[in-house]
Amino acid sequence: MSSYEEVENSVRDYATRATAQAQVAFGIAVTREFLTADGVAAAAAAELTDAGAGAVSAAADGAGTASAEQLRAWIVEIDEGDLSDGDMDPDLLRAITALEAWAAYLEERSSERIAALGIALLEEADFRASGAPLDDFLAPPETRQAFERIRAALTEPAIHGSGS
Repeated sequence: MSSYEEVENSVRDYATRATAQAQVAFGIAVTREFLTADGVAAAAAAELTDAGAGAVSAAADGAGTASAEQLRAWIVEIDEGDLSDGDMDPDLLRAITALEAWAAYLEERSSERIAALGIALLEEADFRASGAPLDDFLAPPETRQAFERIRAALTEPAIHGSGS
């Protein structure tokens, strides 16, 4: 299994089979990671109003405890504060997309939202690796490590019987 499609399908399968506890832990960790990634705060300061940049910071701090409604309020504040005119920094865009997926997960409890966060991790690793070959997507160490991290996060708690 190493084509991009096979890897993506595996991530979806892991997300579907994961316990609710594993889904939540993974969702919080990945959302926070994207919101606090190098360059996100600087991009937010440059491309958003002060209120929008403040919402990014508040979301990074509160992603693990905020309600879906609060996350949505921050997303609206970020959207209203967008000064980038459609040309947003890729790291900031990934952070906002992760925040949106996490808010949607809290509303729907859909494993597809957790899979979307995992796939975003893979895509970010692929970007760092300067593009993995589609027929051997896990060849670069960056994409393999991201995949193994996803697999471990979404399968190990179930193996240890923490329940759903």
